[in-house]
Amino acid sequence: MAHPVQQILFFLICVLISHCLRVSNEEIDDLFVKFTEKYHKTYLIGSLEYMHRRGIFRDNFKKHVALNSLRTNNASAWYGVTQFSDLTQEEFTNRFLSNFTTSPTVPALPTLLSSGQLIDSFPRKWDWRDKKVITSMKNQDSCGGCWAYAATAVLESMHALKVPGDLKSLSTQQMIDCSYGFAYALYGCKGGNPCAALHWMKQNNVGLISEKLYPTVNKDQKCYIKKSKPDEVHVAAYSCQNFVGSEESLLRYISSVGPVAVSVDARMWINYQGGIIQHHCGEVSSNHAVTIVGYDLTGDIPFYIAKNSWGVEFGHEGYLYLEYGHNMCSLAQAVAGAHVNN
Repeated sequence: MAHPVQQILFFLICVLISHCLRVSNEEIDDLFVKFTEKYHKTYLIGSLEYMHRRGIFRDNFKKHVALNSLRTNNASAWYGVTQFSDLTQEEFTNRFLSNFTTSPTVPALPTLLSSGQLIDSFPRKWDWRDKKVITSMKNQDSCGGCWAYAATAVLESMHALKVPGDLKSLSTQQMIDCSYGFAYALYGCKGGNPCAALHWMKQNNVGLISEKLYPTVNKDQKCYIKKSKPDEVHVAAYSCQNFVGSEESLLRYISSVGPVAVSVDARMWINYQGGIIQHHCGEVSSNHAVTIVGYDLTGDIPFYIAKNSWGVEFGHEGYLYLEYGHNMCSLAQAVAGAHVNN
């Protein structure tokens, strides 16, 4: 059953779409042509497919105008034309989100930490990008392997923190290919979750190699790692914890230890362009994974900084902001962290 807040928001959006929007066909035509040019769409003008996609584009346009009318602050999220604007909600969900599986039972994050490692106080603002331990933005395309991208991003950062100056892109494709199976409920581009991925690595003493040695193809293929490679990154310890109601502890972990992978509800991100997401997503279901690389509590709306895996055209050059303190988009429900051996 939908959350009451979600039901109210849906009702308001429907009212706005039905009664408050006046967009001419000429305006939609012009915007759709510009959209196809910007995102290199190849629909034949006048064809049935062109008209079908134009209709979907118009529907998404109305939705993002309605969502923008609900903004409460200049820093609030704004919505608009994105690379997904010619997709229905169902198509977006099937292509870019994931079928999340149940995480194995693992220790809580604090058990990974030596006594006193989590500080009582924490800075009001923190961004691991400033420490040069975050790799460049990646793009999962239509592979539902977000869980692997988020888990790999954590390992990349933890390796760079352990070996200063050695920031390298690890192979997400290796994780997608080689973990596939019922034993860990990891199904490549069909779904998984970050915590199960770390569990698989630790239990099987798997080391991730560099992306250069095992390139990204964003589709399921047979694992071709047969023996250990030099410079592998191994999981020394890992965990998955629910921080709902205790997000302050999550901030302490992020600023004291490193980035974390979180499971989220990203269904409404189809129209996201920027700003801080405060509404428009659930607090129960998860269908996507991102990496929290920092936070900012200094403004009117405190927020997390999340690294996505939809390329640099999404949001803030691939990043998005999620309001702190309210389990926004269910981000606090399943938080995966790790330490590494090199």
